[in-house]
Amino acid sequence: MIRQKGNIPIFLIIIILTVGVAIYLFVSRGTYAPQNSYTTPSPSPTNVVLKTFQSKLMKFSIATPAEFDSVENLGRVTISASQGKLYVDRNATNFYNLDDYLIDLNNRNKPEVLNENEELIDNYQAVSRLIRFGTGEVQKEIIIFADGWIYNIFTNVESLYSNLDQIAQSFRYAP
Repeated sequence: MIRQKGNIPIFLIIIILTVGVAIYLFVSRGTYAPQNSYTTPSPSPTNVVLKTFQSKLMKFSIATPAEFDSVENLGRVTISASQGKLYVDRNATNFYNLDDYLIDLNNRNKPEVLNENEELIDNYQAVSRLIRFGTGEVQKEIIIFADGWIYNIFTNVESLYSNLDQIAQSFRYAP
């Protein structure tokens, strides 16, 4: 009978390295988000009558005030109110997390970020931010990263900012 003493330690090293690489890939893909590192803003007043809008094409649902009208076009939902409009865009991304996506977006568009807060919306990584473009236009946007999709909910009408917050908090990804 021949004993193979050297193969067991090599086999263990290979298993340990494989497990280590798998853990690294899992964490670096952005699929791990510590629950305590994000804030969730309080919802808007409860006296507003809401209706649910569902987009099967863009795979999400939101609650909007009953007097708002929502129209879906390819890749965008336009929400019309008497004061102006809010939008929900959906884009695919090759980035594995929201932070890397935003770094690239900021490098390309070069907005002035006036305010930025990380959040969790429907247990997905999100960022609420107020930005100013080179044209002087100010826009509030809430960007949600869900399973490789970017959902951007935004408006440039200041009186709709609280509605934007309420709509974003009601966002539900529906794959």
